Amino acid sequence: MNIEFYRSASGRNYVKRFIKKLNFEEQLRLYAVFEDIKLFGFKSLKCQFRQLDGKLWELKVRVIGSGYRFFYVMLSKEVMMVLHAYKKQSQKMPKRELDVAKRRMKEDLS
Repeated sequence: MNIEFYRSASGRNYVKRFIKKLNFEEQLRLYAVFEDIKLFGFKSLKCQFRQLDGKLWELKVRVIGSGYRFFYVMLSKEVMMVLHAYKKQSQKMPKRELDVAKRRMKEDLS
């Protein structure tokens, strides 16, 4: 599977920027998860996948002491577009994070 990261019209890559702000161990863990997805697709055991709304999906990743969420869409059977990421801090998904992902999905799919 190929994994692409959303870029804004100005060329900003918000997901990679988010990952770069994390400590080195967390960065390694997250990139290892993406490599695992590239190799094994949805059979990857290092994360969980969940459909949220129509074409919008959530990728759940746990690291020691916290968790991260990535929103994505499938552009084709073999291409995943990661739209947005955030650090999980509560049981409930913040509406703001979901709204950002939906807006980027609409931009990317239009």
